[in-house]
Amino acid sequence: MSTTPPISTFSSGGGRSFCAIWAVHHSELIRDGIAFAVRKMSIDFMAAAHIDDELEVTTEVASTTAARLNLVQTIRRAGVELVRAEVQVVSIKVGGGAARMPKVLLGLIVKD
Repeated sequence: MSTTPPISTFSSGGGRSFCAIWAVHHSELIRDGIAFAVRKMSIDFMAAAHIDDELEVTTEVASTTAARLNLVQTIRRAGVELVRAEVQVVSIKVGGGAARMPKVLLGLIVKD
């Protein structure tokens, strides 16, 4: 029996880490009335991990719009892909409804 957290924990945690790379803090976004929510997630489990395995989790931007980030997250052990998740994250108003991502954040993510 595995005691590792569910893959959705890695995926949502990956989003937090992803924002931290650019020094964007959720608390700052919330002060601006913006939050992020996972809208959909597709997960392909290709192989099992075992307790105490050293895993590498990567998150990459597949595409963006003004209010959406489409991310691909992979979990590897020794270079072998175990899990691939496609995650769509949307920017929302704290009070409800869609919102555009802050231009500063979008500018950090999208490089021309």
